[in-house]
Amino acid sequence: MSTYLRRQVLLRLALLKRWLTLSPPSLILKDMKLGLISDVHGDYKALLHALSLLRDRHHVDAIWCAGDLVGRGKQPDAVVERISTAHIPTVMGNHDEMVLLPHHVSKDKTVPLGDALGYQANTLERLMQLPRTYRTVIGGARVVMVHGTPLSNLQGISINPKNRHDALHWLERASADILIAGHTHTPMKLQDHNGMIVNPGSLFDPNGSRRSSSETYGVLNIINREFEYFPLWG
Repeated sequence: MSTYLRRQVLLRLALLKRWLTLSPPSLILKDMKLGLISDVHGDYKALLHALSLLRDRHHVDAIWCAGDLVGRGKQPDAVVERISTAHIPTVMGNHDEMVLLPHHVSKDKTVPLGDALGYQANTLERLMQLPRTYRTVIGGARVVMVHGTPLSNLQGISINPKNRHDALHWLERASADILIAGHTHTPMKLQDHNGMIVNPGSLFDPNGSRRSSSETYGVLNIINREFEYFPLWG
């Protein structure tokens, strides 16, 4: 099979798999501190700094990423490689999905958009492996991570006094006690007696981008249901 045909097969499998959920084994722990990042958008410098802070300052037990590794920034290949080699659980963001979609480079030739943008082949293959939903149980708590909402990585969960109830309904839709999301580039914590929804905000430097960025990361204590976000460069 040619390299081109192999990529097309992998692409179609990936676009099917993106609807699936990755469910690692449940963890029975007395405590677990999770470092949370999202919306790296190809900013390798920001990613390395966040990983260093989470490891050396906050001493987290694990780090999760709520998607959008690529897009906007100049080092998507380096970001994807670092996330992959560090075995950081990550879900597929809308930008990760976008670069996998077919792109017509000529009348008779179609390639993944990432090919046309100059992404490395192994970067695209790693993005293809990302699930839409990451789900596990930690210390009895059902923890679910998505990029946007449990139904779409193009929609975001935001809160204001008028939509607080609407936002919290995603806990039930996701069958989650704790729901982790990204996409909005705005850190958030929403909590009631049913559970909590958290968003660490975005990592990337917004200089030159049409989108704003909070340049924040988060730390979540699973057992105590405590969440705090921090400035990346503060």
